[in-house]
Amino acid sequence: MIPRPPRALLLDLDGTLLDSLPALRSVYDAFLTARGATPTDAEFAELNGPPLPEIVRRLAARHGFGEPLPALEAEYAAAVADAYATRTEAFPGARTLLWTARRHGLRVTLVTGCPEVLARSILRRLGLESLFWAVVDSHAVPAGKPAGDIYRLALARAEVDAPDALAVEDAPNGLAAARAAGVPVLDAAVGLPAIAAALDAACRERTFLLWPGLPVRVYRIGDVHLGAEAEARCAAVFAEARAARGRDLFDGPVDFLSRWTPAGLGLRRGAYRHYLAARADAELAARLGPTVAVSGLIRSRPAGHVLWGRRGANVTQYPDHWELVPAGGLGGAPERADGEVDWRAALADELREEAGLIGRVEAPLGLVFDTVDPVVDLCATLAVEGAPQPTTEYPTLAWQVEAASPSPIVPTSAALVAEAAAPGHLRPATPEDLPFVLSLRNRPENVARSNRPRALTLDELPAPTSPAVRMWILDTSDGPAGHLTAQLDGPMAWLGLALRPEMQGRRLGPFLLRGACARLAAEGFTEVAAHIFADNTPSRRAFARAGFAQTHTETLADGRVRETWRRGPTGPGDV
Repeated sequence: MIPRPPRALLLDLDGTLLDSLPALRSVYDAFLTARGATPTDAEFAELNGPPLPEIVRRLAARHGFGEPLPALEAEYAAAVADAYATRTEAFPGARTLLWTARRHGLRVTLVTGCPEVLARSILRRLGLESLFWAVVDSHAVPAGKPAGDIYRLALARAEVDAPDALAVEDAPNGLAAARAAGVPVLDAAVGLPAIAAALDAACRERTFLLWPGLPVRVYRIGDVHLGAEAEARCAAVFAEARAARGRDLFDGPVDFLSRWTPAGLGLRRGAYRHYLAARADAELAARLGPTVAVSGLIRSRPAGHVLWGRRGANVTQYPDHWELVPAGGLGGAPERADGEVDWRAALADELREEAGLIGRVEAPLGLVFDTVDPVVDLCATLAVEGAPQPTTEYPTLAWQVEAASPSPIVPTSAALVAEAAAPGHLRPATPEDLPFVLSLRNRPENVARSNRPRALTLDELPAPTSPAVRMWILDTSDGPAGHLTAQLDGPMAWLGLALRPEMQGRRLGPFLLRGACARLAAEGFTEVAAHIFADNTPSRRAFARAGFAQTHTETLADGRVRETWRRGPTGPGDV
C-alpha cells in the first residue's frame, strides 16, 4: 500500500480526517433552495476541493444569483463555520493515523480548501492542532484542487520533495491535485485505521532520519498528562519491571517529543515508567510520541578513530550493542526562563558520567530518528580533555578506526558514522573566511564567467552576518574546499558556488549544495535557484546531481548563453 517510508504526510480535511460532508451538503442544499435553485449530487462533488470564494462564484454564475458576491460569500462562510462548529467530528481512526505519523517523525501537513483560520479552529476544538507541522489552504495558491498548486506549496512547507511525501484524499479533485504535484496518494476509502497500520509498518523499516546541522530550538512546553487509567497502567508496567530487574530501577525524568514545527522541538516531561509502558502499549506509544535523547561522536587527536562503548546486558534498549559515546536522556538538562532546554549541557553531563571525560559540543551534526524504538537524538561532535575511563554505564570502551565499526551497533550510531563519513563539514562562514572566499571569487575563470571587468576587493564581498545573505564554508581534511553564498530574495534564495580547482571532481559541489538547501529549507525558503553559463560544465553537473533542473535559458548581449536552474527545498536526510 505504501511503496516507501514517507517523510511527510499530507492530509485533506473534509471527508478524509473530518466527517463533515453531510453537514457541508446541508449548507449547500439550503443555500441553493433558499434562492429557488436545485442542488445536485454531481455539483456538490465538483465543489469538494476549491476554496470557498470560488465555490460561491461558480454557484452565482451557474444559477444566476443577482446578489453581490461579497454578501453571498459572507452568508455561505457563516453557514459553513456553524456547520463545522456544531455538526462535525473526526472520523474513527483519524487520531490513530495522526499519532502514528507523529511517532515516526513525519511532518503532518493539512492540505485543504477550508480557510486556514477556520481549519485551525476545527483542529483545536478536536485537540489535534499540535500534531500538525503546517496548514495549507487553497486561498494561498493561484488555483485550488484539482490543480496541483496547493500540494506544491504543501511540499515546500513540509520541506520535502514529492516522492518523499504521502497524501491521503477522499475526493476526485483532491486525488487529482496530489497526482498533479507528483505526490503518491492513497484514497481515504481504504480506511484510516488501515492506512495508519500500513504507515507504521513502512516507517519501521527506516531506522533513522537525519536532519543535518540541527537547525532547531528545543524547549519544554509542559508535563505528560495521561489520565488516571493510563497512569495506573504505567505504574503497573514499572512495578513489574522493577520486580524483574531490581529495586534500583529508577523512575527518572524522560522527555517526549510533543510538537515538531519549524520553530523547533516542543517537549513534555514525563518519567521512565511512561517510557517503559509505551514500549509495551501501542496506544500509549502513539499518545506519548518518541522520547528525546542526546548522542555524541568523539574523534581522537590526531583524527582517525572514534570512541565506542558497549551497552550492558540488562539495559532496556539494544542490550550488548555498541554505541558512540556519550549517549543518554536529557535528564536534568537546565532550561532557560522561556523553557529552552540546554541540550549541549546534557550531552556534556552524559560524557562525564559515562566516560569520565570533560568536553564541549564542537559542532551539531543533526537530528536522528530511531523509528524502531522510537527515540529522537540530538547529535553533535565533541571536543574532549583527558583519557576515557570505564564506568558502570560503559564497562567496555574502545577506540575504533573511523572507517570501521564494531558489531552490533545501535541505529543512531550508524547514522552518526554515516554523517562522519561525509566528504566534508559544512559550517557558516565568519569574517575570517572572507580572504578565502575572495581568492575563489577572483580566479580568472570566475571573473570571466561573472562578466566582471575586474577582481573584487574585500570591501565588495557581502558580509557573512548580513541579514540578506547566508554563506557557508565546506571544510575537509585538506582544508577549506569551497564556499556557497545565498542571496535572499523574499521566499527565494539565489546561490553562488565556488570550489578550489584541485577539489573539483570529488562530488563536493553536490554535497555543499544539498547541505545549503537543507539549511535554507529549515529557515522557510521555498525555492532556491542559480544562474549558470551554458559552457560551465562542472557547475551544470554539480547542480544537476544536487536535484536542480534547468528552467530557463537566455542569450546575453555579448552572445553568451545563461541558464536558470531551480529546485524546491529539501528535507531531513538529504545530505
